[in-house]
Amino acid sequence: MNTQRILTLPLKGAVLVCRTDAIGDLVLTTPVFQVLKSHRTDFEIDALVSSSAAPILYSDPCLREVLIDPGDLRKRILLLSSRKYAAALAVRPELGLALALRLAGIPVRVGTSRRAYSFLFSHRISLHRRFGGRHEAECNLALLEPFGIQESKRWAKIHPCQTDLDRAEEILIKVGLPTEAKFIVVHPGSNKSAPNLPYTTYARIISRLSGDYPVVLTGSPEETAPLHQSLESLVETESRTKNDKLEISNKAAVYDLSGKTDLRSLIGILVKAQVLVASSTGPLHLAAALGTRVVSFYGRPSEVSSRRWKPWVSPELYRILEPQIEACPSSCRGRCGRTGCLSHISAEDIIAEVRRLLLLDK
Repeated sequence: MNTQRILTLPLKGAVLVCRTDAIGDLVLTTPVFQVLKSHRTDFEIDALVSSSAAPILYSDPCLREVLIDPGDLRKRILLLSSRKYAAALAVRPELGLALALRLAGIPVRVGTSRRAYSFLFSHRISLHRRFGGRHEAECNLALLEPFGIQESKRWAKIHPCQTDLDRAEEILIKVGLPTEAKFIVVHPGSNKSAPNLPYTTYARIISRLSGDYPVVLTGSPEETAPLHQSLESLVETESRTKNDKLEISNKAAVYDLSGKTDLRSLIGILVKAQVLVASSTGPLHLAAALGTRVVSFYGRPSEVSSRRWKPWVSPELYRILEPQIEACPSSCRGRCGRTGCLSHISAEDIIAEVRRLLLLDK
């Protein structure tokens, strides 16, 4: 048991789960809410999260309240001390948060043991996320050991609300996509958090798939603008060929929602989608946790590998492609952008996986 000591006395008061970083990280923390609630139904659970990721938890039945992290140390202390929490889990270790939990007077503070400020936690778990060979969700669940809970197989789950679906429908209607249409979502960005496909590969995927299904593009305009350029170049090239590729391009139905969605409407769009194609990024984990099938691609370095970051859902919901190369350079830490190992994955292989998932509905 990798913990300082096991809690033996009943806790009186609510438990706070803190995960204040990105969307995908928060999605992979939802199993903590589920397991904690199922093992200790007497607990009331709150979540402290970033303002950008908070909407994905607004309908979570395990939570009493979703708190927005103010970031500032003084404001954090005021927020947390006013609620008299019995325990807190710092799922994402961070000095300012560890200090705020301590100064707010929370008696049980669970965190990891490998940082210089780990002494601020009352219960410390020995975890090595980057090179430990465990999935991020498994590492998150390990923080429940002080509560006498050892469970590693609870899938991530997000609960959409009707407002999310209504917002999505309004946006899709506005861009001209029929409400009954089945469509594929392609999310070409990753905010440079992980290696990604070249834009030319995305363009080939969209060109081929959009002949069969409408394709919806999501993300920021900065992420999709280079993709538009690649698509235009591809169509121009195909128009000069003597095969049937031009006919495929002429049939293409592509709906660009870049910059037109917030997180709530994106949730609704992902619920309605047949398949999402994306790299290891927040929308990928979000779609999978919503029950939408996904196709994704991962680099070889352990920091960005599928072993640590694959969708934490039932395996039939996802397909993963990895580059067939011997190894990445020893200096690579998965920040190679669009020119690294994922450039070895072909558009045709990705398209084949998408079509296999689409066949499951027929």
